[in-house]
Amino acid sequence: MMKSILIHGRHGYNAFRMIVDTAIKNNTDDPEKIAEILHREGYSGALESYRFNEKGALEAEEFTYIEITGEGTDLYSILASN
Repeated sequence: MMKSILIHGRHGYNAFRMIVDTAIKNNTDDPEKIAEILHREGYSGALESYRFNEKGALEAEEFTYIEITGEGTDLYSILASN
């Protein structure tokens, strides 16, 4: 259960950064303009890149996470599909 929460937390962070970075880069707080820009240009973040299809759905992409703990290293791979 904890690993699932950590993965979702990372996606939440990435979604937040995607919106904020796009707003700052394009000097806008208009949600429709931000969505238009993201649908057209996508977003390349620190952890992964996001691309959207013509309907605005996230394009299928594989996201990989590495978790390093005192007990070892775990590799997680998630396929996002529309």
